[in-house]
Amino acid sequence: KLLAFIRDVFYPEKINILEDRLGSLFLTYYQSLVVPGLSQKVTFKNAEFKVYSKHGCDGILAHIFSKIGVTRHTFVEIGVEDGRECNTANLSRNFGWNGLLVDANKQWIELAKVFYKEYAVKTATCFVTVENVNELIQNNNIRGEIDLLSIDIDGNDYWIWRAINIINPRVAVLEYNS
Repeated sequence: KLLAFIRDVFYPEKINILEDRLGSLFLTYYQSLVVPGLSQKVTFKNAEFKVYSKHGCDGILAHIFSKIGVTRHTFVEIGVEDGRECNTANLSRNFGWNGLLVDANKQWIELAKVFYKEYAVKTATCFVTVENVNELIQNNNIRGEIDLLSIDIDGNDYWIWRAINIINPRVAVLEYNS
């Protein structure tokens, strides 16, 4: 909040330059983590860290995007609870990404609205199904290629992912329960 206040009131250009440089340093660090010949499993384990994610996904996603780049800084995340501990919180709150957060629980989405009120993040309360997922995404003006799709809805994750045809995510994160 302090950076946002300083950016808006005092030095918008200088704060934006600082944020860009920090983001660049962050990505450079992750690009240099990989030793040639190191297994992918070890590489991902070394990249893990948590800012807002539940299990180190903030670091893993930063590592992946440091390798493949970012195109639109856009995401869709389905199953976010109150949005404080999800895969896209770090990207939106610290790196300026925009996108859509969805959860079936109205109270959680109301809390998420407060948590993201100063960010370019849309929220939607919806019980997502195979039949309504594309309409939900389209109604929030998201189409085509996006950088990240994350689905964590405890059961139908694969079927929802399979039904999505309105967006083309460059990276997909799906919960897996054996």
